[in-house]
Amino acid sequence: MNIKGLQIIVFLSLVLFVRLDCDFEKYLDADHEVNVRWNEYAATPASSQLKGEQFVVLWSSLSGTTTNIYGAILEFPNGLIVEQFQANTYTQIGQTYPSVDTSKDLSYFVVTWQSLQQDGDGYGVYAQVFNSTDASKVGLEFQVHTNTAGDQEFPKVVCLPGNRFVIVWESEHSSNFDIYGQMFEGYENATKVGSEFQVNSEASNDQMAPSVALISNGDEFVVVWDSLHTGSYRNVYGQRFDGYTGATTGTEFLVNTERSYSQYGASVASMLSTGQQFAVAWKSKHDNANNVHDIYCQFFNSADNSKVGSEFRVSTDLAHDKDYISISSYGMQGDRFAVAWMSDGQDGSDEGIYTQFFRSDDHSRIGSELLVNGITDRYQKQPNVLALDSSSDHFLILWSGIEQIGTKYFIYEQAFGPIRPKVANPIDDQTCHVSKYFQFEIPDDSFSAGDEGLTITYEANLESHPELDAWLDFHPSNHTFNGNVPFDCSIIGDQYLLEITVTNDCGKTVTDSFTLTIDGERPTLNRALPDQSEAPYDENWVYRFSEDTFLAPDNENLVYSSRQQDGSDLPPWLSFFPENRTYIGAIDDCQLVGNKYEIEITATRGMCNLSLSESYQLTIANSEPVIRYDLTKQTSSPTSHYWRYTFNFYAFRNPDRSSNDPGLRYEATKSNGEPLPDWMDFFSNNKTFYSDEIPWCTQDLDLQVVAINFCGSQSDPNYFNFESINEIPTIDSNLENQFWYIGDSSSYRFPDDTFQDPEYEELSYASEQENGSDLPPWMLFDEETHTFETNGTLTDCSLINKSNRISVYASDSCNNTQSQTFKIYVINHNPYLNKTIDDQVIGSHEEQLVYEVPPGTFLTNGHEPLSYSCRLANGSSLPDWLDFHSHNKTFTSFDLPACGESLTIQVIAQDGCMKSASDTFMLNVSNTAPELVKPIANFETPIEEHFEYSFPYDSFEDDGHLSYSAELANRKPLPDWIKFDPDTTTFSGISYYTRTLVIYVRAEDNCNANVVTTTFEMIFEENEGSEKDDDSSSTGAIVGSLISVAFVFLIFVFILSKKKAKSRSAGNLAQVELEMVDLDTDTTNKNTNNDFGTNNDFGTNNDFNQPSNTNMNNNQNDIQNNYMNYNYIPNQNQFQNNDFNQQPIIDQNNTRFDTNTNQQPNMNMNMDMNMDMNMNTNMNFNSINNLDQPPEYD
Repeated sequence: MNIKGLQIIVFLSLVLFVRLDCDFEKYLDADHEVNVRWNEYAATPASSQLKGEQFVVLWSSLSGTTTNIYGAILEFPNGLIVEQFQANTYTQIGQTYPSVDTSKDLSYFVVTWQSLQQDGDGYGVYAQVFNSTDASKVGLEFQVHTNTAGDQEFPKVVCLPGNRFVIVWESEHSSNFDIYGQMFEGYENATKVGSEFQVNSEASNDQMAPSVALISNGDEFVVVWDSLHTGSYRNVYGQRFDGYTGATTGTEFLVNTERSYSQYGASVASMLSTGQQFAVAWKSKHDNANNVHDIYCQFFNSADNSKVGSEFRVSTDLAHDKDYISISSYGMQGDRFAVAWMSDGQDGSDEGIYTQFFRSDDHSRIGSELLVNGITDRYQKQPNVLALDSSSDHFLILWSGIEQIGTKYFIYEQAFGPIRPKVANPIDDQTCHVSKYFQFEIPDDSFSAGDEGLTITYEANLESHPELDAWLDFHPSNHTFNGNVPFDCSIIGDQYLLEITVTNDCGKTVTDSFTLTIDGERPTLNRALPDQSEAPYDENWVYRFSEDTFLAPDNENLVYSSRQQDGSDLPPWLSFFPENRTYIGAIDDCQLVGNKYEIEITATRGMCNLSLSESYQLTIANSEPVIRYDLTKQTSSPTSHYWRYTFNFYAFRNPDRSSNDPGLRYEATKSNGEPLPDWMDFFSNNKTFYSDEIPWCTQDLDLQVVAINFCGSQSDPNYFNFESINEIPTIDSNLENQFWYIGDSSSYRFPDDTFQDPEYEELSYASEQENGSDLPPWMLFDEETHTFETNGTLTDCSLINKSNRISVYASDSCNNTQSQTFKIYVINHNPYLNKTIDDQVIGSHEEQLVYEVPPGTFLTNGHEPLSYSCRLANGSSLPDWLDFHSHNKTFTSFDLPACGESLTIQVIAQDGCMKSASDTFMLNVSNTAPELVKPIANFETPIEEHFEYSFPYDSFEDDGHLSYSAELANRKPLPDWIKFDPDTTTFSGISYYTRTLVIYVRAEDNCNANVVTTTFEMIFEENEGSEKDDDSSSTGAIVGSLISVAFVFLIFVFILSKKKAKSRSAGNLAQVELEMVDLDTDTTNKNTNNDFGTNNDFGTNNDFNQPSNTNMNNNQNDIQNNYMNYNYIPNQNQFQNNDFNQQPIIDQNNTRFDTNTNQQPNMNMNMDMNMDMNMNTNMNFNSINNLDQPPEYD
C-alpha cells in the first residue's frame, strides 16, 4: 500500500482578516499550574516574553523554612520549555517580590527581587541575569542598591536599548520612603552606570509602590508611584527619564485627575508599537457609592506627559473591592491593551481575577469584563498580565491561587487570544474508486467560526501532489472536492492524509484531517453471514449461504473460496463446495466440543481481481437438551394398585440434532434428587413409569425427568406431580366462637360431624393455638370427646376482652389433616348497682352508729365475690370517728361528733378484676339546738345592799352541756359592780343608785354554733326611809340637767336642719339623723368621743370633772355626728321604737333610760320653729364632781 502525505493549506493574510472588534476567549480549558507541586505558598508572579511565543515566569515560594525565587520557561499556551529553576543564590531567611524583563535582542532576561538581611539592614534589592534559551545564569547574583540603610524593597526592572537595563525600588533612606533607581550596562557582566538616583523630586512624606515601562520607541522610560506629599490623600505621580543617560525628562507630573480620595497601586505600560503613548492604571473609590475601590486608567503622550483624553473607569462591577492591578499592551501594532485585577467576592467566593481588553486609539472596550480563574471557590490574587508581541495577538495572565483541594498556593496561568474557529464534528474518512467519479463536500457543521457573527473561509492548494492534483479539484466556495478517478489498478490501496484548515474573521485558524483511500469497486456485502454451530454425533451438518449475500457491480459473476480467517485450511471434517456455496461436515469426537472456527468466505470479481471477504463463526457445541413440553400431573388410587405413565416422545428436544430422533437417554428421580420409591419403576427406553402395588398412605410425590445427550449434556429437570388419592378430611360444619366468663367453669364440645373423612376413616383430633403454640394453661382439650374446658375456675383477669384463636386438627390414618379455627372470648361479669343506698340521719347525742349496706345493693352476673371499700365523695378518707368494715359492709361509730356533721359517702363494690360499681349516700349527724323553756324572772333588789341572783338551770334545755354569758341588752359589758358566775348562773354586786338594767343572757352549747338568748330586768329601788334622799334628789337633778342640755342641743340641730331644708324646697320635712350618745361615765373616766361637730366636746377626756365646751354655730352647713340619730316628725308627740339593733329608748318624761334589748330610739318632738340661732354654750358638770360614785347610764 502506498501512503502519501498531502496538506490542503489555507493561504490567508492575517492582517487583512483581523478585526479589531473580535472578542477574546480563554485558550485553556482549565487553570494551568506553572510551579511544581513541592513548592508551597507560591506568590507574586512576574513574567516577560522571550523568543517567539516563549515566556519566562518568576515567583516567590516557600521551600522548607525559607522563601526563594523560582522560575520556568514556557511556550504559549502552556508548553514547558525549561523546567523550574531557582533564581537566587543567597538562600537565607527569605527572597520575595520578583520582577523580570527581557533584553531587546531576546538573548537574556534580568530578574530582580528583595532579600531580607542579605545587605545587613532590613530588605535589600538583588538581581541575576539569565540566558533566555536555557535559563542558565549569566554571571553572579549582584546587589542593586548602594545605600543599605533601612529597607530597599519592591523592585521593578525594565530593559533598555543598547544592552542596558534599569531597576527602580522603594527605599527607606531617611525617615520617609522614596523611589530610587540604578542603571546597568551589559548582561554578561552587568556594570552600574552612574550612581543610584532618586526618582521622585518631592520628598515629603512617603513615596511608594513604583512601576516602570519603556516608552518613546525605547528612548525613554517612565516611572510611576503613589505619594502622600500633598493633601490628606495619596495620589499617583510619574517621571520620565532618558533611556541612555538616566537623566530626567520633563518634570514630575500628577497622573490622576480626581483627588477627593486616595489613588494608589499604579501600574504603567507603553502603548502603540513605537511607544508614543503610555497608560497608567490605579485604584480609587472616589466615584463608588458602595465605598469600594474601582480601577481607573489615564493615557499620556510620551513626549510631554500631556494627558490623552480623560481618566476612565476600567472595571464595570461596582459592588466589590478591587486590588493588585496589572496593565500591558499587546498586538502587532500595540493597538490594544489589557488590565487585570483582583476582585473580592465577585466570582461568588473570596477573591477572583478579572480582566478587560481595550483599544489603544480610543480607549473603547473590546467585549465585556471577563473572569480569568476557573477555580472560583478559593482565594485567587496578585495577577500579572503579559502581552506576546507576535502575529498571534496572544496574552497571558498569571496569578497566585489556592488549589482546588487543599490549602497550598500555586502559580496559575490562563492564555487568551482572539476567538478561534473550532472543529465541531471531525471529518469522516473517505474512499474513491478507480474509474469512478468522486465528489465529497465537507459538511457545514464540521467547523464553527467561534462566535456568532463571524464567518470562516476555505482555500486549498493541490499543486504539492501532482498525481492527486491531476484529477482532483477543491472548490472553496462550497468546500467541495470532485474529480474522475483514473482506471489504474496500480493505485488501488493508495491513501492520502488530507489536513483541512479554516480561518475566521479574526485571523485565527483551526485544522482537521481525514484519510482519502483509492480503491476499486469491490463486491459488496448484501447480507451478513450468521454464526453457525455443529454438534458431535449429529448427522451431516449442511450450511449454504444465500446467493445474494455478495453483490458484484453490473451483476458480474463472482468466484468463491473459503478458508479459516487466520489463513489456514478448513478443518478436515468440514468441506466447502463453491459452486453451490455449501458447507458439509460431520463430527464424531466429543472432545471438539467448545472449539470455535472463524470461517472466511471470499467473493472475487474479474476486474483487477477485486474481492471482498466476510467471515462467520462456527462453534462445536454440545447443547443441553431442552424441555419442549411439561410432563403432566398423575393420580392413582391405592385400591386399584396398578399405575402406568408414559410421557410424550417430544417432551424433550436436542438442539444439536435436526432429525426427529433426539438421540437422548432419560433419568427419573424425586425432585430433590432422591431415588424413586421401591414400589415405582422407570424404563428409560420407552419413557414409562410403572407400579403394580401402591401403598395405602402414599404421600404426594414430586418427580423429575432429565434428558442426556451423547456427550453427557443434561437438560433442566422436567417436573411433574404424583398425587395420592387418599383425600384429606373435610369440614362439614364450622366451629362456633365461645364466650367464657371470669369466675366460671366453662366447656365446649364440638359436634361429631364437624369433620368428615371421604374414606370413612376414624379421625383423631388435636388442638393448639393458631400461632402454633400450646393451648394456654387455663384451657384443657380432651381428644377423645373433642371437648374444651377450663382448667378449674377462670381467675386470670388479664384474659378479659382478649380473643384466643384456637385451631382444631382432624387427621385420618394417613395423617391427612384438616383444620379450622374458632375463638374463645374471656369476658368479665362487671359489678353493677342494683338499688341505691338511702341517706341516713342520726343525732349527735346517740351513743353509737351501726349501719350495714343493704344486701343486694351491688350484684354481678358471675360467681365471683365482691369486695367493698368506701371514701368520701370528694375522694378523701372517712373521718376518724367513722369506721367501715368491708367484710360485712357495715359502718360503725361509737364517738359521734357532738356538734354534728354531714358526709357524702361513696361505697365501691369491686370484683377480683378490679371492675367496680359505686353509689353515694348522705350520712347526717345532727346537733339539737338549746331551747328556752322557762323565761328568767325579773329581779328587784334595794340599792346599797349586796345582792345575789341565780336563774334556774332548767331555764334552758339542751342535749349537752351549756355555757352561759351575760351582758347589757345594748351588747355592752356588765358594769364593774355586777359580777356574773357562768358556772352557777349567779349575778352579784351592790348598786348605789336606783335604776333598771336589762340583762342579756346567752346560752350556748359546746359547738359554738347553736345559741339561745333571753333578757330580764334588774330593778334597783330605794329602801323606804333611806338617808340618801338628798343625794337621790341631787342625782335626779343631775340627770334632769343632762336631759335638758341634750334637749337644747337637739333644738339647735333641728334649727340647722330647717335652715338647710329651705334651700331645697319649702315645706319639705327636715330630717337630721344623730345617733344617741351613750353617756356612760364611771370612776375610770372612760374616753368616749362625743363629738358634736368641729368643737363640741364634753371635756377633753369625757371627764365630768372638767369643763366641756359646746360650740354651736349656725353658719356650719353640716353636723358631723356619728353617734346620735334624731328624727323630726311634725304633729306627732310620742316616742316610737324604730328597731335598729334594739338599742334602748330614752324616755324624757320618766327621766330614766329604758334599755330594751335590740332597740334603738327615735326621739320625736312636735315642734314648729322658724328661727336662726347662734349659740355659744359652756356646759359645766362640776356640780356632780363631788359624788362618791359616778352615775351609770345604761
